[in-house]
Amino acid sequence: MPGLFLDRFAGGVGAIGHLDEPLTVESLAAKANMSERTFHRRLRRSVGATPMQWLLGQRLAHAQSLLE
Repeated sequence: MPGLFLDRFAGGVGAIGHLDEPLTVESLAAKANMSERTFHRRLRRSVGATPMQWLLGQRLAHAQSLLE
C-alpha cells in the first residue's frame, strides 16, 4: 500500500511540477483529498520522510538537475 499512495500522490497532486511555488502540508493534503494527519502519516510511511523533508529533497534534486 505505501507504493500505491506514492503513485497516487505523485500522479494526482502533481507537486513535482509546482516546486517553485509555495507549498504547504495543508495544500498538499487537500489536493490528495486527505486530512493533514493522514497525509503526513502515509507519506512518511511511503518515503520515510515528513512531507516537508520530502518536498525539500524534491526541490534539491530538481535544482541539481538544472545545474547539470
